[in-house]
Amino acid sequence: MPLLTLQLWLPAVGALLIGVLVPRQATRALKWSALGIALLALALSVAIWAGFDASNPTFQFEENRPWIRALSFSMNYHLAVDGISLLLVALTTFLMVPALLGSWNIEERLKEFLITMLVLETGMLGVFLA
Repeated sequence: MPLLTLQLWLPAVGALLIGVLVPRQATRALKWSALGIALLALALSVAIWAGFDASNPTFQFEENRPWIRALSFSMNYHLAVDGISLLLVALTTFLMVPALLGSWNIEERLKEFLITMLVLETGMLGVFLA
């Protein structure tokens, strides 16, 4: 699977899995699962950074596929990073870890909070990768 697609959808899939598989009462499992997903997203951004050629000013790791075709228009699924968006992706995935650790004492509606944080990470990554 291409790295940018994996980077984008990992937090959303993780949020879905937490929502379906981890019981609300298992607060420790909820916290560690969300933190593990955030750390995986951070590791992916480090892998993308390691493979990035800073001397090349064009988009890199580009993914472009037809998505929706209709009579008068079409949409493509298009992801890519350049130097600025790579920094923002790395910043997003890096800051998600201390954000989750800083919310470690939350007790009310913990499951919903953690799912929302992972969905938020997906949205922010989508902005920077699109």
